[in-house]
Amino acid sequence: MLRIIKACVLGLLIFSLGMGMASASKKMMFVTGPSTGGWYPTGAAMGEIIMNGCPDLNITVTEGGGVGNVRDVNANRAQIGYTFSNVFAEALSKRKPFDKEDINQVAGFLTLYTSHLQAAVHADSDIQSYADLKGKRIAPGRKNWSGEILMQRVLDAYGLSYDEVRKDGG
Repeated sequence: MLRIIKACVLGLLIFSLGMGMASASKKMMFVTGPSTGGWYPTGAAMGEIIMNGCPDLNITVTEGGGVGNVRDVNANRAQIGYTFSNVFAEALSKRKPFDKEDINQVAGFLTLYTSHLQAAVHADSDIQSYADLKGKRIAPGRKNWSGEILMQRVLDAYGLSYDEVRKDGG
């Protein structure tokens, strides 16, 4: 596993140097996730590995989130950032929450792990599928966070929207 991580970090470094980001300033910003989650510590570990191999490079790892990280990298406030593939696709497709933005300065180059949307209901619930969410109270996650955006797409696939869920009391 460590060999895979080192290979990924080396690829990250080569990519960054190739883009001229690290060589121009010798400083890089790496936006990850909240310090209480998994993205922040893995980003910090990657930053340390890269800096050990490139002592003239200083990587600052900071908290972020999937949507904000895409925006930060696009605006060059950060040079590396974690996001989910569905959020990245939304940005490139100009779908909400990126529908009023020009996201054209980002590139995907590494997949760390597969992530799935998980939904749970009480065992005796009458909800058997996403279609049954109409009129039900739902907690899709924080607005404009990766999971919440994915939940919007799932509702779309079942012909529902937040407005329809709310309209019927959900």
